[in-house]
Amino acid sequence: MVFDLRSRSAPCYARLFPEEGEVEEVQHSVMGVLAPMTGAIGALQAMEAIKLATGIAGAGAGKLLLLDAKNSEWRSVRVAKDPQCAVCSATYGS
Repeated sequence: MVFDLRSRSAPCYARLFPEEGEVEEVQHSVMGVLAPMTGAIGALQAMEAIKLATGIAGAGAGKLLLLDAKNSEWRSVRVAKDPQCAVCSATYGS
């Protein structure tokens, strides 16, 4: 996901992972990481950063990309800004 904090309507990281939320932490040392996926996801993140920096239309800000590597399928989920968010509402106002 790309967080474009220059936009007043963009969601922030706290929207996905609120501090008061119940998030079950799973350590990678226990679950493992499929090594080729780190390269693939890293390349995608770099491309999204380049699109954002250059102003290319369609940059993925506000969209969470999910990869099902087992079935080689991508999904995207739009994430809206929460007007009650203590993080980005304090920065930008509602």
